[in-house]
Amino acid sequence: MLNPQTKQIKLLPLPTDASLKKSVYSIHHILSDGNQVWIGTDMGLYCYHTDTKSFEVFRKNNKPGSIPENTVFALAKNPRTGHIAVASRNSTLALFDSKTKYFRKIPVELGGNYSISGLICAQDGTFWGGTYGGGIFSYEETQEQIRVYQHDISNSSGLCSNIINDVFQDQSGLIWFCSTRDGISRFNPALQMFNYPFEEVGYKPVSANGMMIDKPFVDKFNHLWVASDDGLIWINTATKQYKHYRKDSPKGNGLLENNINSVHVNQQERVWVGTNTHFYELNPKTGIFTFFNNLPNDQNPSPPNNLPQRNFVAGKRIFDMAERADGQIFIGTDEGLNLYDPNTQSFSNRFNDSLIRKLPPNYYHSLYIDSRRNLWIGCGLDEVLCISPDLSAFKRYRHQENDPFSLTENDVMSFAEDSKGNIWMGTDNGLGCLDVRTQRFRTYTTQDGLPNNNVSALIKHGKYIWIGTSNGLCRYDEAKEKFENFGRSDNLKESVALVVFCY
Repeated sequence: MLNPQTKQIKLLPLPTDASLKKSVYSIHHILSDGNQVWIGTDMGLYCYHTDTKSFEVFRKNNKPGSIPENTVFALAKNPRTGHIAVASRNSTLALFDSKTKYFRKIPVELGGNYSISGLICAQDGTFWGGTYGGGIFSYEETQEQIRVYQHDISNSSGLCSNIINDVFQDQSGLIWFCSTRDGISRFNPALQMFNYPFEEVGYKPVSANGMMIDKPFVDKFNHLWVASDDGLIWINTATKQYKHYRKDSPKGNGLLENNINSVHVNQQERVWVGTNTHFYELNPKTGIFTFFNNLPNDQNPSPPNNLPQRNFVAGKRIFDMAERADGQIFIGTDEGLNLYDPNTQSFSNRFNDSLIRKLPPNYYHSLYIDSRRNLWIGCGLDEVLCISPDLSAFKRYRHQENDPFSLTENDVMSFAEDSKGNIWMGTDNGLGCLDVRTQRFRTYTTQDGLPNNNVSALIKHGKYIWIGTSNGLCRYDEAKEKFENFGRSDNLKESVALVVFCY
């Protein structure tokens, strides 16, 4: 167990069955759940209680409600019901109720006994599982409905392979299925359709995991820049042309890794790229990258405070970027906030700037600058920060269980500002609107007209706030105070670009 504040690691030995005289030799999956940590192993399911610092062990036995299999490959939690889905070998799926301590086996018919290799709970509460040889399945808990999807060689728009090694859902609600041999399939739950990303431009990933997209960006020419784990991809949506920047590009462009977290392009066409190890500037005309040192690492350890040097980025992982009116770039990392001046190529951060040092230490995941030049920061599951333009003051926003006017959910994925200066925040539990005058939040959900409570994208355009959810596109009319949803009859295939480009 790692303490992120002290950087110290504590070894937690897993209790074993003394009668079997075995030790756990393989941990397959770890799931964080409040003050509980669930651990899937080859010898059953473990639950570590952080408050009591004790383990609870679940192993297969002959009693009713026992865990069906001891080998647990994947775990996922449905936040709506609180149930833990436990996936194991032999196509075995079970739901665990933490109140009753009862496992309920879910029959998954795949035409054979296949190990479940990946499992998620989607934004709408549906469980999705990938198997090693049996394709994929979905399970809708409230309706107790199971659907199975398998590869069909005669169906060009179907699942790419029955051998799935990973499953994940992006912020727009699309579900990705990765195969180690046959590429990647992307599934749209709203349309019930599979497709193969980038096939229109002829892009073919080097590996199966090369289609993991993090944060796309659209420049002033409506060109799409895609940060992925297969490098940086530029797409001209009009001409259907693309460029692919990778570490091993034949021309040797200077990119030192292929896993890209974020990309930003300013009005002068200067391109900045953030990764897990470096911050780069790309010259789009030459295709050459210039990189800057990041901290901390073994070769360049974290400096002491008040260090005069300004040639480094504080942080090893760059999450997001936002540009100020003066052209300087805010950079959110695992070491907090950085401010980059492109003209001097210098960085201000908590190691060399007294104002930034006073800001809360945290992961700075999502960044947004409002019309008053305040910087809004989503800090993952912890909080939202609003920082003044001169960085001299900040305000914290957190969800309070007993306060209906508090932040909708701590994990804010997107921001937007309406015509009144109010700040809208997209979460996985609804849409929040902060009245900047009263400092109260109003929460909007499906009961108010949203197509889905998972809001991953927001953008203000004209009199509307456009909203990207896991169940399609929506817009809010400020004057009428009304939501309007768009489906396939409204030509959603073309309109969804608004969501894809900004999520």
